[in-house]
Amino acid sequence: LQNQQVAPSDMEMSTSSDQQYRVEPHCRQKFRPKLVEDVMRKYMEETLRHETYNMETVSKWTKEISHNIKSFLKSCNWPRYKYMVQVIIGENKGEGVKVATKQFWDENNDSLSAHYYVNQSLFCVAIAYGVYHY
Repeated sequence: LQNQQVAPSDMEMSTSSDQQYRVEPHCRQKFRPKLVEDVMRKYMEETLRHETYNMETVSKWTKEISHNIKSFLKSCNWPRYKYMVQVIIGENKGEGVKVATKQFWDENNDSLSAHYYVNQSLFCVAIAYGVYHY
């Protein structure tokens, strides 16, 4: 057998210190609740501004608003975030409505944004969750 010399470039070895894996998102790539709330306000006002409560069209409005919000969230390209959007529309009869949410998550990286819209005929509450997937 001949003794062959191997060039250093042929012997590249990967060490664990060479590879970096971020467990948390970079600060510029985090879910931004204020930005999401502004977008939610826009979509809710555009969809419901001149509408009156109608039981037959509520389903269409909730799907349209939630779809638009979720499409915006996906377009933000926040890496490894998973999204959930909840939209509730009801008839405004002057009664109070309380909406509560409870979650178990990492408060440093997971967040939510909520906005409500009210006119003479209806109310709408939208909540968007951004959960970082480890």
